[in-house]
Amino acid sequence: MIALKDTVRFKRFTPEIIFILPIIVDVWNKFAVETVPVITSANDSSHGANSYHYSDYALDLRSKNLSEQQKDQILAELKKRLAGRNYDVLLEKRGTDNEHYHIEFNARKK
Repeated sequence: MIALKDTVRFKRFTPEIIFILPIIVDVWNKFAVETVPVITSANDSSHGANSYHYSDYALDLRSKNLSEQQKDQILAELKKRLAGRNYDVLLEKRGTDNEHYHIEFNARKK
């Protein structure tokens, strides 16, 4: 199961986003079974001018409810599982109120 913050909007579900959803659930079940992954942003909110969020190739996930160890484990596992598939996985703004995972598919590298 994946939860959505109530402000999250998708214009469309791209195959590249659909592909990563079961991976996200599996990684959370492995390292943070006591929590549910929460998508906090997709094609909504304010992002950089060239952000993949606006073309439905990126999403953000809540991380601030995880321990530091879980954050590192989840980051490493997501990177490992998406390696070689044109995805970037980042833990952005660590230690701030806006900390989150950012996962994007690099559509321009297809």
